[in-house]
Amino acid sequence: MNKTKVVVLGASGFVGQSFVRSFSLDPSIDLSITSRNLSTGALFFDILQPETWSALLEIKPDIVIDASGYGIVKNQTDLHMLYRVNYLDKRDLIDYLFKYLPELFWVQIGTAFEYSLENEALDEDSPCFPRTHYGISKLLFSNYLQMVVKRQFTILRPFGMFGAGEDISKLFPLLIEAQKSRKEIELSDGLQKRDYFYVNDLADFVLDLVRHKTIFKLEKEIINVGTGEARSIRELSQIISEKIEGFDHALWNWGAIPQRQGENQIFYNASVKAKRLGFISTNLDEAFQNTVNYYHNL
Repeated sequence: MNKTKVVVLGASGFVGQSFVRSFSLDPSIDLSITSRNLSTGALFFDILQPETWSALLEIKPDIVIDASGYGIVKNQTDLHMLYRVNYLDKRDLIDYLFKYLPELFWVQIGTAFEYSLENEALDEDSPCFPRTHYGISKLLFSNYLQMVVKRQFTILRPFGMFGAGEDISKLFPLLIEAQKSRKEIELSDGLQKRDYFYVNDLADFVLDLVRHKTIFKLEKEIINVGTGEARSIRELSQIISEKIEGFDHALWNWGAIPQRQGENQIFYNASVKAKRLGFISTNLDEAFQNTVNYYHNL
């Protein structure tokens, strides 16, 4: 059997880890992962060090899945680094790869933050006027793919994701950690509505597209990935609370701080494109149980 050679960039990150978990179990995939750490046994690669890029040429991958990024975690505040990692150096990387690997297919993991979030229901034709540097930098690279590269790529724009490996500063890990450590945290009212899904579902979706070669038929496509349903943060948190033994509601101090200035009250995926292509979202009860178990055992 001819295996599909896949490289995952950003394999140590939250989203990248989920791709490694899913793709490593499939016998039809020859998976390579990259790392900036020489001691991991992974392929040494650093987007900020062009001298490491040739390592990808030696593998000759059929597909590169770009799950790398900077700026979504609270302590990632270096704007110069953000634009280098998410756009400037990545632009140079893809030019380099297509020069030497002209048959390569690139799967870009973008973000819903590329859109103008003033619109509540977002599909692939929604206007893109991002308000965050993270969203702007991701959109710049998406535009580069569409306007300059113009071939052999698919852009996925996931909405909110949760699950194993998410940084502890993010909302759901923070809620779980507060219960685990028995320390109160101050929260906004939690009435904001978002479209959240289990991170493994994105990886499984892409794996299915790769396994059946469907991904190659989606050249130059943009695909939103989400459940299509907006739920309040409080509603989602209630599901989590039911999974935590000895839950203490007093540790989640809702309404203690204001919402962030200019925060959008609701946005969600209004596209059915991903579902038509086979995207399946895990039941929230099961997904949050898995997530609670992961952080409880850390």
